Amino acid sequence: MNKQFIASLCVLAVVGMAVGVGVKGADIVDCTVTPKLIAVSVGDGSVDYGVLSFGNDTNDTLDGTAVETQTITNDSNVSADIDLKSTDATGTTPWELVSAMPGSEEFRHQYDIDGTAGFAVWEDFPTDNNYTITPVATLTKFGGADDSATLDLNIVMPSSSSDMSDHSITITARATESAS
Repeated sequence: MNKQFIASLCVLAVVGMAVGVGVKGADIVDCTVTPKLIAVSVGDGSVDYGVLSFGNDTNDTLDGTAVETQTITNDSNVSADIDLKSTDATGTTPWELVSAMPGSEEFRHQYDIDGTAGFAVWEDFPTDNNYTITPVATLTKFGGADDSATLDLNIVMPSSSSDMSDHSITITARATESAS
């Protein structure tokens, strides 16, 4: 039995030498990865509605467009959905954001994205300090170029207020990766 095992081992060794076991040289695969970046910028980033009477709005130009236009730019390296939100107006006495004609100590804040034919179609900001329910714009990436949209803003003043001081409002633009 021992001789049979040695004979089998020798036959396998001879077959292995005849067939030849070779090792091919090594090869290299270069890999790169780009981290996903989701970012948005708003330029010029400042709106001065000016001095307005109670009960009036800034939408007083002949063609219906807002006094100031901002530009929202997709700074991501993927397509992005853009959502907006507005805060209440802070001052000595805060003004509450509403989506109807404002009463005392209330104001209405509106936006328009990429107004068509020079006319704004005003949409109300959500009144619960949340982002818009559906994206206001989807900004795509074409060949690395940054896509952008115009943002027009409108404010409707309170019907009255006990506070005649300046009021500040913050609008936040948020980018999330687009599903499309």
